[in-house]
Order: sequence, then C-alpha cells, then structure tokens
Amino acid sequence: CTLLSILIILGTLGMDDIPADAAGAVKLTKTAVTVYVNNTTRITLRNAPRKVKWSSNNKKIATVTQNGSIKGIKGGTTYIVAKCNGITYKCRVTVKKLGKIKPTISNVTGGINVKWSKVANATGYYVYRAPKGGAFKRISSTKNTSYTDRSVKSKSGNDYQYYVQAYRSNSRSDKNVVTIKRLGTPTIQSVSVEKYNNLVVSFKQINGANSYQLKYTTATTSTTVNLSKSADSYTIKNISSGVTYKISVRCIAGSSASEWSNVSEYAVTDKLMNYSLNESSYGAEDVCWSWWTSPQLVSYSGIRDK
Repeated sequence: CTLLSILIILGTLGMDDIPADAAGAVKLTKTAVTVYVNNTTRITLRNAPRKVKWSSNNKKIATVTQNGSIKGIKGGTTYIVAKCNGITYKCRVTVKKLGKIKPTISNVTGGINVKWSKVANATGYYVYRAPKGGAFKRISSTKNTSYTDRSVKSKSGNDYQYYVQAYRSNSRSDKNVVTIKRLGTPTIQSVSVEKYNNLVVSFKQINGANSYQLKYTTATTSTTVNLSKSADSYTIKNISSGVTYKISVRCIAGSSASEWSNVSEYAVTDKLMNYSLNESSYGAEDVCWSWWTSPQLVSYSGIRDK
C-alpha cells in the first residue's frame, strides 16, 4: 500500500517538480574552456530542472547563444553565466588569438620566396599576394613554413605585396603586409684577361635594377664592389698568378635585392704581369728582347722608357 501511494504521488508530479538530486546533480559540462577568436565551443547545464538562461559577462571577448554555444570575439578572459531555478553557474572562458606572422621575403631565381615562423596551435597557413596597390588574392594553402611564388619569375621590375595568415578552423591571425620588388638574377656572361693582369667580368643587366654588386673571393680575401645602374662589366685589377677567383653578381633596387648569381671561377695559372725580359744588343741602335709566353695571352706589347 505504501509503495502504491508513492507511485501515485510521483505520477501526479511533472519533471520540473522533481528535486534536482532525484534526477542527478545540476552542473555545467565544463567550468573552464579555451576557444580561439571566431571559433566556437558548446557547454550545457546537465540535469537542469527548468529552462536555462545564458549570458556573457563581456560580449567583447566572448558571446553565448541560448543553447550554450560560445564564440570567441577577441583575446582575453571572461565568464559565461547559466541561470536556472534561481541558481547561477559560471564557466571561465579564455579566448586566444593565433600569433601574428611577420614573413621574410626575398628574390630567388625561381620567383619570390616567402618564409615565416611556425605559429603554435595553427592548423595551417594561407599566403596572399597583390600587385602593389591592388587587391589581395590567396595563392597558397600550406602546412609548411615557406612558399615560393613562381608565377612572378619573369616579372622583374614589378612591385608585390604579401601577407601570411595562420588558421585554425574559422580563426585567423592578424595581417602583416610586406612589400618587395621582383628582381631577376643576373648572369655572368664572360670572364677574360685583359691588359696583362686585369680580369674583365661582363654580366647581363636586369630590368628594374637601380644598381649592382659584384663580389669576388680568393682563398684569403673577399671583396664586394658597388656598381651603377648602367654597369654591365667590372675589371678586377692586378690579379695574381696561381690564384683562383670566384665571382658572382646581384642587382639591387631600394631595399630589394636579387639572389646572387651562380659563381664563376677563374684560375690564373700563369704570371700575367711584370714579365722578365732577356735583353741582348744588336748594335748601337738595335735591342732584342725575349720572354716566356702565356697560353692565356693573345698578344704582347712593349714599352720603352727613354
């Protein structure tokens, strides 16, 4: 009789009238969550006996819908509040931003190379490019931390802007735009001996270049010389016998520079200056000289000092 009475009483009660302990503890599924900007996560109030009202203590950091879906707005910390049956429940929300990327860009023979550092918790990266002053277009989606834009290889003299965004679901890192002038890589066309002990280096000019740098090294020295926009050759003077010269060139325009050209090597195998002359007299007005020949010279000349 007692058991029957209890069942009859319970049958006349709605679920909202059952004490929370009878249906299980009322609590949030999570009391602390982390979400990235523009991403969402959801929490619920378990065993809620009545309708739950959701709110955010700071909507500038995170918002919440009435089904408990939390969205990160900007970096910071706030609380999401659930109210039910006169009781308040709080969840601490930390909103994170993906780290801002500052890419490094440089001209390479194959185009323009873009590099950046890895961003913690990023799923991948988007690379964007625009002609200077034009609209940006996404040109790559990658999980690597570098990308070579080969589509601009032949566009020497043009200015471009790039930025890279890390992404995680709908979250994006902030933009950091960098600018570069596309410069092709010069090529050394010839290296030849001239005027006894000089080495003449000729190279191809590049569209968009404002100046050039030529670098030559030996086993013990390294020299870099600056050349004008109109230059297409340079003379290395007073070269030495038995020395190998390694030569490369690049072009410059403002803060942009091309990649250094492939190295051209020239080995000086004979002494090309100050040849010793063997003098013999043929009379009061005639003098004869003889000297060792060099396979690297195509002609000889002599100077008489009165």
